[in-house]
Amino acid sequence: MLINEVVDGVLTPIIGYFSGKCDTRIGKRKPWYIASIFSIAISNLLLYSGFKFENEQLEKLFYISATVLFCFGFATMEINHMSLVPALTCSRKRRVTVLVFRTNSTICAPFSPLQATSLF
Repeated sequence: MLINEVVDGVLTPIIGYFSGKCDTRIGKRKPWYIASIFSIAISNLLLYSGFKFENEQLEKLFYISATVLFCFGFATMEINHMSLVPALTCSRKRRVTVLVFRTNSTICAPFSPLQATSLF
């Protein structure tokens, strides 16, 4: 978990800087979404594949690398998703409302009726 937080703290400003400068033929945000989809998919396959290693150091390096790849994908998706909010409305009040609903949905999602049964 510490590696996740450290990598996220380092990658977030770097990804934010480069995503703001990026402008491609398919748009400003789409390449970052595509990169996040592939990195999250690959990292999940690696993390939950159940690879067995004889060398403990190699196993740690493998799982740390997969975690870093997941952190990159998640940070890329979140940064580009949040940067769309100012494009949705010019009203500061509406932007705050959109962000409040998003944050509340993120916090309350684990407590939805479908998820609540898995908590107990």
